[in-house]
Amino acid sequence: MPVLAGPTDVRPPEGLRDNTPQVHALVGGTIVVAPGKVVESGSLVIRDGAIVAVGAGAAPPADARVWDVSGKTIYAGLIDAYSEVDVPADALQLGAPYWNDEVRAQLGAGPHYKVDDALNKKLRSQGITARLVAPRHGIIRGTSVLATTGDVDGAAAIVRDDVALHMTLSTKRNWGAKLYPHSPMGAVALARQAMYDSRWHREAQRAYNANHNLPRPAASDALDALARFDDGQRLVLIDGANELYFLRADRFAREFGLNAAVVGSGDEYRRLDAVRETGRAVIVPLNFPKAPNVATAEAALNVSLERLLHWDIAPENPARLEKAGVAIALTAHGLKDPAKFLEAVRTATSRGLSETGALAALTTAPAKLLGVDDRLGTLEVGRIANVVVADGPLFAEKTKLTEVWVHGRRFELKKTDAFDFRGAWNVTLASSATEENVAAPPKLAKLTIELEGEADRPTGRLVAGKQQIKLDKTAQHSGALTATFAADELGAPGVAQFSAVAIEAADGPPAWHGSVTWPSGARSTLAAVRTQTADELAAAKKDAPPEDNPKEDAEKDDDKADAAPAEKTPAEKDKPQVDRAASFAVNYPLGAFGVDAPPEQPEHVLFRGATVWTCGAAGVLQKADVLVTRGKIAAVGPALPVPQGALVVDAAGKHITPGVIDCHSHMATDGGVNEGTQSITAEVRIGDFIDPTDITIYRQLAGGVTAANILHGSANTIGGQNQVVKLRWGADPEAMKFADAPPGI
Repeated sequence: MPVLAGPTDVRPPEGLRDNTPQVHALVGGTIVVAPGKVVESGSLVIRDGAIVAVGAGAAPPADARVWDVSGKTIYAGLIDAYSEVDVPADALQLGAPYWNDEVRAQLGAGPHYKVDDALNKKLRSQGITARLVAPRHGIIRGTSVLATTGDVDGAAAIVRDDVALHMTLSTKRNWGAKLYPHSPMGAVALARQAMYDSRWHREAQRAYNANHNLPRPAASDALDALARFDDGQRLVLIDGANELYFLRADRFAREFGLNAAVVGSGDEYRRLDAVRETGRAVIVPLNFPKAPNVATAEAALNVSLERLLHWDIAPENPARLEKAGVAIALTAHGLKDPAKFLEAVRTATSRGLSETGALAALTTAPAKLLGVDDRLGTLEVGRIANVVVADGPLFAEKTKLTEVWVHGRRFELKKTDAFDFRGAWNVTLASSATEENVAAPPKLAKLTIELEGEADRPTGRLVAGKQQIKLDKTAQHSGALTATFAADELGAPGVAQFSAVAIEAADGPPAWHGSVTWPSGARSTLAAVRTQTADELAAAKKDAPPEDNPKEDAEKDDDKADAAPAEKTPAEKDKPQVDRAASFAVNYPLGAFGVDAPPEQPEHVLFRGATVWTCGAAGVLQKADVLVTRGKIAAVGPALPVPQGALVVDAAGKHITPGVIDCHSHMATDGGVNEGTQSITAEVRIGDFIDPTDITIYRQLAGGVTAANILHGSANTIGGQNQVVKLRWGADPEAMKFADAPPGI
């Protein structure tokens, strides 16, 4: 049984209710039912907003309006997997909120969703027919809805409510706000406490329901809502503002057993192996960086190697995630102009993302992730009729979307002329009456015009005998064609203009009539009959030997020479580079001092002949050896035997000491070491925000420091829990933690 396209209106109508069936049949197109599943010359039938038939043998019903989409390709409507909306501040006070308004799990985007016609029009122009909409603010921000991009009102647009609970493990508050929390560590601590409170509240409520003699727990809509998503089944989407926040999101989700996916940043390639190992799906933005300004030596000094590498590699982030086997969905979130979304997707495909993978990341993958794969994502029977029609393969550079269907309603994107001027035409000229003192037009009885390129802006040439003259400023609109050409070689110095109107002959070849205005002002009428279609002309040119045309070749050379020094427009400068691979490999951390890979770790390393400062009872040993096995000191002494396969380091003339331990450090933290909004913040943890990219680690290693005790600052009485780390430059955050070190505060 087909699904309903949207909620029915229960209001009584004024007069008779209109129950006219909305039946449409799209016939003759190539139907991409799902990624990798294609039906050639098929039909797709829509009834009352749902797909009721699809396939090569699907005949249009008698009551259907038939749309001929021959030569077009039909896709399932695209799904934007993430966007945000503001929820009114006064909504926080409704019901029973949490004590801290950064936890607002009870808020849903659904009741506050309003159709944004201007935005939806842009999204439809990119083939996006549905989008996830999440509350914008907070740490635990509330729940999202999936809405279509048509022009119906808010309630009718919603496909699914309470799709996911959204979290941001950071905060936009600053020190001046004096509200808890103002640090990323405090944000995680608050989210963790809210999770514990939710579990306690749920158990307390169960206990009270079983025994009403117990104290009744205070009502909390926020904790009740949070508990619904704390079941390991319902989706939780956690922001991953960069590759390290991605790993923190995974760690938090594992701590509480959440069914979490990550709203990515585009930086995932920087820790690709670690991202893959999490097993999390990623919603991937396509806001690729612009080329840095290195036009002058002074400007180049302000561009870091990290920024250059990111510009070089970031467009390959979707492809690298796909190749690594990470489940991805794509989003327009982060783009300044959503109308550039398909351009960004095409950049990603030109940089390695497979077209099948790109289509899946826009249809089946987000539909599955968001729990609507029974309604959206494919063109199967029973699905909502969200459909995209294109004049070619979706990710081809010149392909244009011609129409989009949302809930079975058609939105035309590109009006197409029924008449196509492309092809070869025999043209007959006839002189019109010439005014006094106006030079007569050239005496040309017949010539040929060849038009190719895009239907709405064809390019071509005029052929008169052996002369070939380029047509300029050609344009087609509403069955009319206009162009200009240099008429010097036809005996009329200057630029001539012509215009023509198409004539569809019922019993003959296509034709058009019009006129030419010569440089002198004289006019000629013209009539043209098609001798070759666009495809026939292209085939004939492909098979024909190259023609010698010195003038045309010279013009092309001049064009190239003229184009070389031309200043690019701002739009051209901002256009992402395509069809190339990244010039450099990823290093860890990304930037000037990163390493290509972690240092090799031989099972045995033997240092020979060093002065060894044992810092123990043995004192200082001269010409001694140190054997390290699997990362631990196995023996110290003279002339130690060499284990099989050991790496031997000649340390003669060198000194070996234990690594320096920094017992009081504030390095290698992300977002600051203080949560100074309260006097006692014992709940915050340095370990939540270890930053292995801090350049201080690199510098401390150069000074012999190999371990550090990272503490909170002096902003309050009890700052929080410390973290002892090993200074492993380029490692993942968890790999830096000293597992056996006792905790402290």
